[in-house]
Amino acid sequence: MNDYSDIIMLTGAILLFSILTLQVNRSMLYNNLMSVNAEIDYHALSVAQELIDEVRWMTSPADLEEFAEGFPTIIDFTTDFEGESSIPFTVNLIYESGILENENIVSYQVTVQVQSPYMTTGVGGSPVVLTIDKSFNS
Repeated sequence: MNDYSDIIMLTGAILLFSILTLQVNRSMLYNNLMSVNAEIDYHALSVAQELIDEVRWMTSPADLEEFAEGFPTIIDFTTDFEGESSIPFTVNLIYESGILENENIVSYQVTVQVQSPYMTTGVGGSPVVLTIDKSFNS
């Protein structure tokens, strides 16, 4: 009788070890996915900030209008030094004139939207949106 109880206890121990191993693997996979998703969101924010910086240095409304003609576009953001992997981001730049108008200053509200199918927030990933108010002397 003693042999059967040992087999049952060994089977229970193996089952318990298997359940614990699956839980640890699931936890590690979840942490890895959260890390990758945060990295993609970070890269989207980097792309949006680069475009905002370009708009910030423009000197005339004609430069802004010419720059905005190239949007929406897809930017492949390289994620490694060798250039072997990249994330495709759909980038849109929208500008509206007439914000804070007066006779000496022409101002625009410029909005940059960056979206990727790999982003995690919302359905299909809600875009990263950055807005800047840009003004020019007329």
